[in-house]
Amino acid sequence: MLTRRLISAAVIISVMIALVTLDHWLGRPSVFGRPGIIISLVTIFACVVAAGELVDMWRRGGAASAGMVPTLLGVIVMASGSCLPMFFFGQFQAGWPLGMFGGSAVGITAALVIIAVTGLLENQTGSGARTDGIARGMLAAAYMYPLVAFLAPHRLLHDHNGSGLCALLLILATTKMSDACAFAFGKTLGRTRMAPRLSPNKTVEGGVGGMLGGVGGAMIVFWCVAPSVAGPGFGQSVWWIVGYGIVVSLAGVAGDLFESLLKRDSGCKDSSAWLPGLGGVMDIVDSLVFAAPVSWLYWLVTGAL
Repeated sequence: MLTRRLISAAVIISVMIALVTLDHWLGRPSVFGRPGIIISLVTIFACVVAAGELVDMWRRGGAASAGMVPTLLGVIVMASGSCLPMFFFGQFQAGWPLGMFGGSAVGITAALVIIAVTGLLENQTGSGARTDGIARGMLAAAYMYPLVAFLAPHRLLHDHNGSGLCALLLILATTKMSDACAFAFGKTLGRTRMAPRLSPNKTVEGGVGGMLGGVGGAMIVFWCVAPSVAGPGFGQSVWWIVGYGIVVSLAGVAGDLFESLLKRDSGCKDSSAWLPGLGGVMDIVDSLVFAAPVSWLYWLVTGAL
């Protein structure tokens, strides 16, 4: 189990490093001048797959759910709308009346309408779409919303290719280092269960280790990556970094526990079996769903934007 987990993690990390490097290169004004194009496409794909896994989990658990096609169509519309600032970087921000979050607001509204109207049509044709099934389809879109809605604001931080990339790497490094250290500390030192009904294997000791790992991941980005990628303008104080690591790690734990609730409600251990040892895409992005808005709020409240 551990060997498969490490192999899958190594493959994912290697692929992500390659994609992030390509994304940064395409973001250079001398190359393409569109920061976030590759990251946008990857995130849209991840949202669609994760939403599909969620609908499939409900089906396997015997719960009513909206149709797979309308749910995924809604998620595609929502995610694509959220990524508009990166698709049209430098062309419409100043004149976009709803600001950086305008695309995501329009996208999630359109997604909910698509799923609801499809449910109404199914009911009219006699297939008997149920309210709880339509609500679950809406939940699938809403669940993916924070992940993609806060992607563009991070990737376009300070309207700078390097700063935006580091802001995005900061979330990834903090949450994933937190996940890894929580797993390691929980396996070796875990004694006190954190949430036995939701996730029996999670412990308080693992949570503490996760916060330490999150702080370590944030420090790696600020001290090892940012100087060469974003320059000195991206720097923050040690206490800012420590606070960021703790807050975002806690948000990641909450995201992980919420996904555990969804899986337990459906009677599933993993969202799917795509990734040996890790589960499915939803198992990979669960912590990021809650961490992304908390990360942006931290930047905003501390005046670092």
